[in-house]
Amino acid sequence: MRILIMHDRGKNVGLGHFTRCHALAQACHEKDVKVEIGTYNLYKNLKRKYTEYDYVIVDTYRAKSEFYEDVAKQSKLVVFDDYNRITYPEGSLIINPNLSFNYVDYTNLNMSKYKFLGGEDYVLLRKEFWNVPKKKIKRKVKNVMISLGGSEHAKKIIENLVSKIDHKKYTIRVLYPTKRNIFSAQTMLDQMLWADIAISSCGVTMHEFMRVGVSAVGLMLYENQKYNLTAFLYFGNMIDCYNFTKKDNQKMDLDFARCSRKTRNEVYKYCRKRIDGQGALRVVDYLINNKNNT
Repeated sequence: MRILIMHDRGKNVGLGHFTRCHALAQACHEKDVKVEIGTYNLYKNLKRKYTEYDYVIVDTYRAKSEFYEDVAKQSKLVVFDDYNRITYPEGSLIINPNLSFNYVDYTNLNMSKYKFLGGEDYVLLRKEFWNVPKKKIKRKVKNVMISLGGSEHAKKIIENLVSKIDHKKYTIRVLYPTKRNIFSAQTMLDQMLWADIAISSCGVTMHEFMRVGVSAVGLMLYENQKYNLTAFLYFGNMIDCYNFTKKDNQKMDLDFARCSRKTRNEVYKYCRKRIDGQGALRVVDYLINNKNNT
């Protein structure tokens, strides 16, 4: 079996597209499935035909209906969709790899004409998060990790947060990726195991925090994270949440002493069971088992 994965990447594009597609590629390697992975911009004008692939998987907010129609005529189309962005060709496999899958209304589609995978069983995490070590939940919150992605919007919010957190009470580590410095999955995992609490945007990284069992303050940076915000708050690791879609600065409760060890321990136990890290492997198993189905 041969798979092509196209992901979005570039200026003003979150790293989540790349991260979850990389996780899926790792699962393909684990299952001995041949896979090519690259950016949407690189592959969208592919000179050779998509017929060379059993599946073409697309994760971007930029592709238009015509592009998906062209791919679907040549190969089995798989799309990553977070919020029912557009109408995809009938017969497509739609994957919503978020805890918030059940919050998204897909009833405008003829449901019998599509296949869906989504929710906690299909959260796509990188290999380092498939089996994570135990984490010690300390009596008091001391270590605070901030991870909001690498956008300019995130940078301004981080600067405001760091200036307001009490540095005498808390040790702060900021992971702000740049073009020259994208943190490895192992680095992210190590920092999450170090952190007593996190401040995170509501995307792929929050799923990783949930997998490790870290209590978090969630920030919605973009409108497409609104479903995730709700899911993480009610069924995830979020202890508080704020909407930063309109501005870079607002009043927040940054006294983390209110988050007791009991609360953080309950979050840890619950989240470790809820997200088991095997989502990418489940997706690949599904693709293998349905390769010959129309």
